[in-house]
Amino acid sequence: MIDDPGSAAGRGVRKDGRVLDAEVMPEATGGHLEILERAVGGIVGPVIALPVTELSGFRGHPLIRWSAALSDRLADGPGPILDRPTLSLWESAACSHGAPPAPLQIVGFVSTAPWRHALPAARQLRGFGVGCVLTTTRPSPIKLLEADYAGVHVIHVDPRGAAQVLVHGDHVAWRQPRMVATRYWEERLLAHALAAGCVRLPQPTVTPEPTAPETLWEATGHRWPH
Repeated sequence: MIDDPGSAAGRGVRKDGRVLDAEVMPEATGGHLEILERAVGGIVGPVIALPVTELSGFRGHPLIRWSAALSDRLADGPGPILDRPTLSLWESAACSHGAPPAPLQIVGFVSTAPWRHALPAARQLRGFGVGCVLTTTRPSPIKLLEADYAGVHVIHVDPRGAAQVLVHGDHVAWRQPRMVATRYWEERLLAHALAAGCVRLPQPTVTPEPTAPETLWEATGHRWPH
């Protein structure tokens, strides 16, 4: 559904005053992840926007929510696992109760590329969740109709950082059934988030080595008390 120019998903500028420049795509601007999260928050609710990465051949910002079991996974479980035989075992019915929990949920994908690349990417990746195109220039009515037909959300961010939804795509994503590939991408995005510093591993607690009790000879400076 295409909105009229007055509808907005959310407005606001970062507290430190940084805003998007109309000539620069968001991935090239400091603090763009906060702007992305505010922009898509009115569509999908609170999410974490990760830095740009590749997802099934397309580059953009994955939208995720951390699993409630993330802390336990990082503290006591294995790190990101990308070995497909291992992931296949984890996703099998025989191992479903003994496998480490998924570290995150993939909510969707935001492309900030030029329109000719952004729309196909957002459309093709709707199997992961909602597809969004975020742009700093207002697309033509024909392009907005194209996005509406594809079920892709289109969000315009002006130079002040105010986000406006121009097209409301489908909220019901074309989610594929859960499979080994689903777990692979969850683990891969965990690795990406760790490498980008978006989540930090808890530091292990250092327990001092026990020391032998001090003897009377040592306690008196190697002199027997009189």
